[in-house]
Amino acid sequence: MNKDYLELRVNYDLTGNKFTYSGDLNGNGVRDVVESFLRSQIGAGSDERRLNERKDYSIELKWHPSDDKIDVSDNTGNRSLREGILLQFLESLD
Repeated sequence: MNKDYLELRVNYDLTGNKFTYSGDLNGNGVRDVVESFLRSQIGAGSDERRLNERKDYSIELKWHPSDDKIDVSDNTGNRSLREGILLQFLESLD
């Protein structure tokens, strides 16, 4: 069965301040999908939910090329924390 999306899994180890990632994307594809997702969150409003205090955070992005939609799931508990982690992840790619 073929899936209609490409995945990117970003893991952040808070204790070691270390990022790892895996999935179907590589190189510029990783950066493009994360940047596109973050742009889509501009103006989404604040998130007052309490963040999940963990030592490891996971964020999974699923990009659907057919309509350029990006679905996201995470264990952060809070969108602001999720976006902050993704911004730091982008910086770590340089």
